Amino acid sequence: MLTMVLYPASKKIPPSGVCTCTSNQFDLETPKMETLSFPRYNVAEIVVHIRNKILTGADGKNLSKNDLSPNPKPEVLHMIYMRALQIVYGIRLEHFYMKSSVDKMQQLNTAHQEAIMKLERLDSVPVEEQAEFKQLSDDIQELQQSLNQEFRQKTIVLQEGNSQKKSDISEKTKRLNELKLSVVSLKEVQESLKTKIVDSPEKLKNYKEKMKDTVQKLKNSRSLNLEDKIESDESELKKLKAEENSFKRLMIVKKEKLATAQFRINKKHEDVKQYKRTVIEDCNKVQEKRGAVYERVTTINQEIQKIKFGIQQLKDAAEREKLKSQEIFLSLKAALEKYHEGIEKATEDCHTKIDEKTAELKKKMFRMST
Repeated sequence: MLTMVLYPASKKIPPSGVCTCTSNQFDLETPKMETLSFPRYNVAEIVVHIRNKILTGADGKNLSKNDLSPNPKPEVLHMIYMRALQIVYGIRLEHFYMKSSVDKMQQLNTAHQEAIMKLERLDSVPVEEQAEFKQLSDDIQELQQSLNQEFRQKTIVLQEGNSQKKSDISEKTKRLNELKLSVVSLKEVQESLKTKIVDSPEKLKNYKEKMKDTVQKLKNSRSLNLEDKIESDESELKKLKAEENSFKRLMIVKKEKLATAQFRINKKHEDVKQYKRTVIEDCNKVQEKRGAVYERVTTINQEIQKIKFGIQQLKDAAEREKLKSQEIFLSLKAALEKYHEGIEKATEDCHTKIDEKTAELKKKMFRMST
């Protein structure tokens, strides 16, 4: 700061940096520090100023004297400080919470990585369960192969037995038809014999009775043989059907066991797929939140870069103004120094002139006295 002080001619000239003028009538000096005082405001005036200039809306209405005096509340001071920063630098509220957004983004990234690791663990069978899983799959394959092989063998045996029984039945029916034809031929022979034998009716009767007996015996013997064979064939067929039913029941039981094992495996696979779907949905949600947070962070970074650019421009302008003020100060200082040098020369000239005049006056006074 430059100060201007007026000194009388009898005083010495102070060093450079202080502007002085010679005068016999003025003596102005700078006031002392203890006489100065800063403006003091009471709490009510400070609260009114904060309500009108800094805080707005509900925050300003809720502000009271007790928030600032005698013990200021930290949250109130923090709110006033943030609002003052917003007013001075044009910073919005989300800029103060950028760190929390970055922390949240990091947490989401860690959760995403953990979900990926869980998916990898689910895709891979654990080491302690690999042997059991392999043994179970091998047992299922062996059981399925053995069941298919037994079923094929038993179906082949049953088909062969059925075809054999059908061929036997067809042969027996063929023989039965042949017997029926022979009976018909015998009846025809009998009719022809009836026409031929007329003279002896008693012989004819006896012959007829014999023929009837022989035919009846033949019929009975053949029918009995056929019935026995049919019964034996039917019993064998029943046995084969019983064996087929038992084999079918065994196949059903084994298929049920295989179905239960397959159901358990499918249930486990479905549970794993459902868990994968839920994890993938959570990962997608996390990815969406991450994208939103990333967009917010990018916008905040862009705005911060703009603010930094504005601050840098202000700093550059202030630096230029500072350089200009320094140049003005240096020019003023040089002018003052030149002015002081001129004043020193003028005072020296005045002193020499005064000395000369006093010497002349002394000489004149000396002459007058002599």
